[in-house]
Amino acid sequence: MSSFDALDDQSESVLLAAAAAATTHAVDDRTVGPLVIVVHPTTDDRQVLAGGGNSVLRASVSVVAGSENPRLWADAPTGSTTTVALRDLPEVLRTAADATGTNVLHVGRVEAAGELAAVAVWFETADGVADAEARHATLEMLGVAARRDRERRAAEPVAIKVVEQPQRRYAENDPTVDPATGVLNRGGFEEAVDAHDTEEATLLLIDLDDFDAVEGQMGADIAAGVCRTIADRLCDSTRRNDAIAHLGDAQFAVLFGDIQRNDAMHVAKRLLNLIAEPMTVDGIDVAVTATVAFAHQIGLVDIEEMMESAEHAVASGKRSGPGRLILAV
Repeated sequence: MSSFDALDDQSESVLLAAAAAATTHAVDDRTVGPLVIVVHPTTDDRQVLAGGGNSVLRASVSVVAGSENPRLWADAPTGSTTTVALRDLPEVLRTAADATGTNVLHVGRVEAAGELAAVAVWFETADGVADAEARHATLEMLGVAARRDRERRAAEPVAIKVVEQPQRRYAENDPTVDPATGVLNRGGFEEAVDAHDTEEATLLLIDLDDFDAVEGQMGADIAAGVCRTIADRLCDSTRRNDAIAHLGDAQFAVLFGDIQRNDAMHVAKRLLNLIAEPMTVDGIDVAVTATVAFAHQIGLVDIEEMMESAEHAVASGKRSGPGRLILAV
């Protein structure tokens, strides 16, 4: 699909489809240079797409966007690009750019009805970079897509859907099922990952907080009962095409099937609250919390990379306190 074909895409977001097409083109043509596009950079629904570079560049731009510091794009024009020297970049981005042999960055803004819709960042390397005319054409295409999104939302307001279809119960004699919790074991989850063949993926990594203390104070049987209850709550709050897994000890994962990012975020917040609800195990009242990492990719999906990012996000989130939902970059 070419960049301009994306404007006829019938998915919920024409802008996301256009950004995915543009970054995919950067993969196919090295002379375009690594390209990272941040869609809705100033909102909680921001998404970062990358092509032609590596995960380090994408992650560094994600960190800068997630910090809510507009320094990267504050002086960028709308519809064209400005050149930014490495010395003027935030440190995390400067380090990543320098490691990839980047000389300078070219940054442009995309607006719709006066609101910032996207930021595009071209990294100029020894292989070259898209020329000014090509960068302008990409930004113009993204601008048209952003306006179409806005028109679509105005005509048909999108309501957040609530997941209502119950998750299936896995067969107890299935070797891919963890007998202690009744959901997929690590091997089963890896099979689900291998079977996930789409251009978009959403993953939750759920790690129960201070679970060693629960087991130490209440015993292994109560701890096992807590895990079973958490698994039941995950099953009751997700769908048949979502893969639910107990990865070991106090860690669970959810790999969503076909779902919009906003809906998945809504479910993640609901699960965070459900996990924290008190439970009774063998007549004993227990309360636990969890740190939940939310990872999302569109375009070149690498679920192993998403898992790694989610694990880092969980570790970082726990340092800030229990019971948190963290966005993985």
